[in-house]
Amino acid sequence: MYPADSPPENRLQAYIDIAIRVILKKEDFAEFAAWSEEYFWSFMPLPTEPGLLSDAEEQRRAAILFTRQMWNVTPLPGNDYRPRTLPDPERNAPCFCGSGRKYKQCCRAVIDEVGSIPFTKEMMWPVVLHHLTKAQLTDLARSPQAPVAALTEYASELAEKGKLREAAKLLRGMFDAPIRDHGEDAGHAFDALCNLYDELNQSKQKIEFVTTLLSSLPRSPLRSSVHQRMSVILMDAGEPLGAWKAFELAQQDAPGDPGLPILEINLLLSSGERAQARERAAFWLRALERKGGDDLDLEIEFLKQVIADPDAAMLAASSGMDQGAGSWLGDWVAEINARPLPQYTLQESFMESADYFGLPDDGQQAGQEKPEPHETVASSARIRVHQLETPPSLEKIEKQWRKVFPLEAPFSTQDMPFGETYAWDEDIEDRWRGFLQKHPQAGDSLVVLDDVVTAVRQLQQVHYPWFDRLVHKPLLDRAMRITEEAARRTEHPRLAWLIAENRPALRAFARSFSVNMNLELEDEATAIARRLLELSPDDNHGFRTIVINADLRAGDDRAAIALSEAYPHDLNPETSYGHALALFRSGRLESATEVLRKGIADLPLIPKYLLRDSIRKPKIAPGYISVRGDDQAWIYREEMRQTWKDTPGALSWLESISKDSRVRT
Repeated sequence: MYPADSPPENRLQAYIDIAIRVILKKEDFAEFAAWSEEYFWSFMPLPTEPGLLSDAEEQRRAAILFTRQMWNVTPLPGNDYRPRTLPDPERNAPCFCGSGRKYKQCCRAVIDEVGSIPFTKEMMWPVVLHHLTKAQLTDLARSPQAPVAALTEYASELAEKGKLREAAKLLRGMFDAPIRDHGEDAGHAFDALCNLYDELNQSKQKIEFVTTLLSSLPRSPLRSSVHQRMSVILMDAGEPLGAWKAFELAQQDAPGDPGLPILEINLLLSSGERAQARERAAFWLRALERKGGDDLDLEIEFLKQVIADPDAAMLAASSGMDQGAGSWLGDWVAEINARPLPQYTLQESFMESADYFGLPDDGQQAGQEKPEPHETVASSARIRVHQLETPPSLEKIEKQWRKVFPLEAPFSTQDMPFGETYAWDEDIEDRWRGFLQKHPQAGDSLVVLDDVVTAVRQLQQVHYPWFDRLVHKPLLDRAMRITEEAARRTEHPRLAWLIAENRPALRAFARSFSVNMNLELEDEATAIARRLLELSPDDNHGFRTIVINADLRAGDDRAAIALSEAYPHDLNPETSYGHALALFRSGRLESATEVLRKGIADLPLIPKYLLRDSIRKPKIAPGYISVRGDDQAWIYREEMRQTWKDTPGALSWLESISKDSRVRT
């Protein structure tokens, strides 16, 4: 007997769970009825009202009526996942309960008096799904009888248990078969599957899935959801025109879809249109308030937040991404930035110039050859450098932090550390988040800030400008301010990447450059790159190329010449060809020609890519540049051909020297 003190709803759920198992075993009503007649009242509490079900016969009839009505709504795999409904007897036929009375005078009278038990097939599906085999689930997902909402919920349960691939396979099965439901439930299933693809890092499969659906769906709420997802994909890919077109198509398919305001505002904020985002939020707010309904409360509140602060509203809305991972970050960042800066110091030390100006293993760029020692310093000279010293008050914090934070520092300036650990898995996040909230002074540590940024870069939201502005950039700004405060108290600070203690600080500058470029703050990004060169003139990561290009575009030839001459053996075209262009524009033709000849000898493909009006783009491997390769030449063309073209006579001069160099060779 089920425990008598259990709540009635628990007892009912336990009965239904076991009853479904009995039904699915043989799909035989007689066997199920016999089991239920024996065990029904072991689960169900008898009514306490006087006279109700007071004798055994009434209790037997009640159990049979309950059993029959449950059977009539239970989907059966053997009947193509449809109930095998028992027909009611004729009114004057013997009642099915076996009382010997006419149906109209027996169970029909009970039903007429108290009504049917409110069982539905939708109520049974969640329980049935838990008792199906994997093969049956796969078969059901492809069936016209597929219960879209219940299968989506079941897939969500699988995902919560870590069975992401199994969940994705189940949902994909519904869409691989001709799906009949094109309504909101199908839209929720579609979104759930796309989110699973994101968690599994299967972007190729996601894009293929979205594209395939768009080619086959009729106009519907589901197709609106697919267009909305395509809009996000195109926005992330840097194709704003395509993203806006997909948004317009989504709006045509389902004008009242509550997801449209969030998407439009995200598109506007990604384009830097914050004022227009507020205007559109006001428009959508008026539309939803006229429509009314309690189910729109969340959307209305979101739009009000956008009007007040678009970035903060999007940050709050993004808490649904990655199952709410990082939803606390905005508050934590604001709290630590209110703290005074810690007092780091720079400890002086010396390194051999060959070590200092050589490229350390930690910092070698993909495809970049190890440079020669700096020409202006004898290879045997000792170079004065500095090491950032952590305040004693933070040393214990950092040791404790290492025990709770799961990621190692990434290689060089890369975003991701080695390994597949995800810092935002719920149990993992809880540990290090709890540490940060218990120890607010952890936000003073460059090591902790560096690690948190590494974790932040694992989040989906990191690609969005509003996230950069409220979380990513403030974290990096704090790390840079801490470093600058230490540098301010030191004469001619020089931080080498070769010293491990300096890397969290230097990585903050490198990452901040990237974030500011994403936010289209090019002047600020260039200033950061320039400052990084001042702090770390060995420049293991090629920031000199960015600054030289910026100087040339701004017409500051003197600065471009000075910086280029600091790296005479550089195999980056930005340095050698940029140096030549700056000298040419300064009227120093003889020196310019000498530098250009050397540049052509070192990097002979550059003239071909600069001189031709059109040229086929070579294959570009992400994260890698081959020295002297077509990819390197193409990238330089993309960056600087217009600057060469805008300089009167520069391309003609380049062509002449290039031909002359080939003749000499």
